[in-house]
Amino acid sequence: GVAGNRYLIASFPTLHMVQYAKVDNPTWLPLINGALGLTTPQALAVDHTNNRLFVYDAAQVCVLFYSLTVLADGRLVTDGHKSVAIGAMTVSGIAIDHVGSLYVSGRSMPMPPLTPSYGIFKQDAVAIATIATGVAAAPPRQIWSRTNTADTSTPDSPQLFEPTGIALDPFNVYWANRGRKSATGSVVKANREPPAVQPEKALHPMSDNVESVNCIVLTPLNVFYGAQGAVYAVPVAKSGGSCGGDGSQCPKVAVAGQLDPTGMVWDGDGTIYVADNGRGGIYGLPSGSATAHELELVVAATGVHSIGYLDSSPSAAQGRGSSARSAVLGALLAAVLAGLAQ
Repeated sequence: GVAGNRYLIASFPTLHMVQYAKVDNPTWLPLINGALGLTTPQALAVDHTNNRLFVYDAAQVCVLFYSLTVLADGRLVTDGHKSVAIGAMTVSGIAIDHVGSLYVSGRSMPMPPLTPSYGIFKQDAVAIATIATGVAAAPPRQIWSRTNTADTSTPDSPQLFEPTGIALDPFNVYWANRGRKSATGSVVKANREPPAVQPEKALHPMSDNVESVNCIVLTPLNVFYGAQGAVYAVPVAKSGGSCGGDGSQCPKVAVAGQLDPTGMVWDGDGTIYVADNGRGGIYGLPSGSATAHELELVVAATGVHSIGYLDSSPSAAQGRGSSARSAVLGALLAAVLAGLAQ
């Protein structure tokens, strides 16, 4: 029955589709295609709290979202309605927090005379809920930029250079960089809200061993990050940006010759799913430790780009909603929305 359905949701840009597969019986089925206003889907993420799927469309240069429903027969569907969460931005990574606020890593593409800017941007949950009612999206707020991530001692080495993957915990945002300057971290941890004074003090580079990181995923203990040929891990609690002379502080947890990880997602339990564009498949990786493992093929996926995960079981929903913090925030959000509706 529906009770135990766990879904992988993946973007296939060359097919102009987002498809889904049940973890237990993986066969790809269409979820969103061109008929629903999708052209070139890349980065995506699932908002478990509000049952929404966020997708970056590279052709439309915007982040879209659709509502998700699990039917009684276990099929996953959307309501077919496309909403624009963020426009005029190239996006590499998408993450959603517990109340439904949207965080993206990317580059704003505003109309002249304004200039494009790399950064971490936030569209808060209230704005998303308002957009869902049909109101046009206001621009998101830029949280981190090349400017406020540059230390005065190394002004030409911002900790945000060209951000790719993004992840969240209750207090921090994590991002990876594609290309970097000498002191720029491959992976960086920062406060979700920059301090008004000396924002660079709230930045914590975590690794320096990879020039170009494609994607990251967070578990309670480790940050996993994928680059050409390997997946690496660093402890969430790690201090300092060095991987050590021998790289032992940022161990490889998976290695394969053709491996090109373009997306990763954690199932909240014991598995990280890796979207491997190089070999055309979704692979499973044990998430409990930072030791090396063989990647195990879960389902073939030629042309896959990004991957999300949805667990429709009641226990998963309870687990996600159980923290007092999200309950309080949910109540606050409901109050704000009630105020807006009046």
